[in-house]
Formats: sequence, C-alpha cells, structure tokens
Amino acid sequence: MARSQRTVQRPTGVTVFAVLEIIFTVMSFLFWIFVALVSAIVQLVPEAKQMMGAALAEAEVSIAYLAVTAVVSVMVSVAGFIAAMGALKLRVWGRKMMMVVAGFSILYGIVNQVAFNQIETGFFFLLPGLVYNGLILWYFNRKDVKAVFS
Repeated sequence: MARSQRTVQRPTGVTVFAVLEIIFTVMSFLFWIFVALVSAIVQLVPEAKQMMGAALAEAEVSIAYLAVTAVVSVMVSVAGFIAAMGALKLRVWGRKMMMVVAGFSILYGIVNQVAFNQIETGFFFLLPGLVYNGLILWYFNRKDVKAVFS
C-alpha cells in the first residue's frame, strides 16, 4: 500500500518535539542573524571595532569566532527547522535529520564550552540543551516511533 493511501496517527511526542524544534530554531536563527550583523558592523565601523574589541578581549572572545559561530548556528537552525517539518509530516528523513541535528547540537555545545574553558561556569547554560537534545535522540530511536516513520 502506498504511503499516501494509509492513515497514520502522528504520536504526540513527535508533534511536541517538532513544534519545540521549530520554536527553538526560529529563535536561534533570529538571534544568530543579529550576532552576525553586529559582527559585520563591528568589522566595518572602526569606532565599533574599538569598543567591541575591548569588551570581547575582556570576555576572551574574538569577533571572528563570533562570526563563525553565528554562521554555523544559523545553518544548524535551518537544518533543525527542515528536520522538524519533515518529522511533522512523518518523513523518514525528518526523523533521521532530527537525530543528526540533536547529536550535532550536543557535540557543538560541548566543544564551545571546552573552547572557552567554561565547563564549570557555562554548564548551567549547556545542561538544558544536553537534556533536550538527549531526549530527542532517545525518543526518535524508540521502536514504536521508528515504526511510525517507516
């Protein structure tokens, strides 16, 4: 029987995670676009570069690192949004992409914490993302959830 002919009830968990992913990715996308724009302005306006350069030096962050982080984060946000839309439509690629984005987000969050040597102080901010993305990996790997996508 063709996929379009069968009716499958979407599990509530899939809906909840997909909607949360859409909300989080839109918020992340907007935030990182703002960071990218500010980074570009700082590079182009000498006065802004001096002001931000001092503030970022104190925070031990480079403008270039912020720009790279913004670009990667925007790409992850777009991928997460596409994955969530696929999961809502019960597409196999949507389920797999949700897991790939979640796994990448966990690794990326840990790498950023290590890069800034903020494992102890930044763990509070890292923990919600680890838990959320860990739950996505666990949920979308369940046999009953896999069965809905096949």
